[in-house]
Amino acid sequence: MVGLRKVAILFVEDDEEVAKAMARVLKAFQVGRAHTFEEAVEQMSPKIEVVISDYHLGAKRNGCDVLEEARKRLPGVPRILMTGEGGDEAEVAQAFSSGLADRVLLKPFSAATLLAVIRELLLPG
Repeated sequence: MVGLRKVAILFVEDDEEVAKAMARVLKAFQVGRAHTFEEAVEQMSPKIEVVISDYHLGAKRNGCDVLEEARKRLPGVPRILMTGEGGDEAEVAQAFSSGLADRVLLKPFSAATLLAVIRELLLPG
């Protein structure tokens, strides 16, 4: 059984306040934080066990780009896409239906919801 306390998560969020809040929620895990696509790619190593990315990351790249790169570099690693209202609903739906994202979380969501999704993805059945 996977010890969730040792799980390495890559969390990608460009909003510093949201990133800090999520770091508190994920304090039981080993969390690498990135604010941009480029920073996220730099942190994609074999130790990463879950990738969580916000959809909006600035003008050039988005969370789907992060998850696509994670799918290539970290095959089999669960990928979670977060988005708020007003996001590109068609692209987010496509990310989920194509398997790019294993789960899509709509903001705002509770800490309990995020932790339950992580557990479900890591400990199926």
